[in-house]
Amino acid sequence: MLLALDEQTNPLFKLIGYSLTLFVAIGLIYEVAGLISLFALRILFKKADRPGWSAFIPVYNVFQMSKIATGKSTMAVLISVLIGLYLLPQILLLIISPIEMLVDSPTFTFVVSTVLMMFVQTGMMGLLIALILFGVLSYSFVKSYGKEPYLCRLAIFFAPFIFIIIGFSKKTEYVGPN
Repeated sequence: MLLALDEQTNPLFKLIGYSLTLFVAIGLIYEVAGLISLFALRILFKKADRPGWSAFIPVYNVFQMSKIATGKSTMAVLISVLIGLYLLPQILLLIISPIEMLVDSPTFTFVVSTVLMMFVQTGMMGLLIALILFGVLSYSFVKSYGKEPYLCRLAIFFAPFIFIIIGFSKKTEYVGPN
C-alpha cells in the first residue's frame, strides 16, 4: 500500500505534509521570538549602559553582547570570522560564475568546483563552531544579569526566548561581566 502514488491513499504523503507543517510552524515561532527578542535586547543593553539602538544592528549587537557578557569583544570577533568563513563560498561563487561561463574549460571548472567544495566544508564547520560560541556567549550574557544557572543553560539553546523573559522582567539588573 505504501507504493501507491496517490496523495489521498499513501500515508507517507500525509506524514511528509505533517512534518513540513510542523517545521514551518516552529520556524515561524522562532522568527517571531527573534523579532521580539530584539526589543528585549534593547532593554537589556540600556540596563548595561549600552546604546539601545545597537540591538537592531546585525553584527554590532553581537559585539555589544560580548562586551556586556565578558567585558571584551573577543567572542564577537571569533563568531564574525567564522560566519565570514561560511559566507565566503557564496561570495566566491557570485564572483567566479560569470568568469567560468566565459572561460568554458573543463579543467577550470574542475579546479573551481574543487576549491569551492573545500570552502563549503570549511564554512559549514565554521558555522557549527560559531553556533557553539554563540551558545557560550548567550550563557555568559544571561549570567552577567545575575540570573539563575538554569536560565543561563536554557539560553544556550533557546536564546531568543530567554532574552524575552529576562528583558521584559522588572527584576532584571545588570551585575557586570563574569
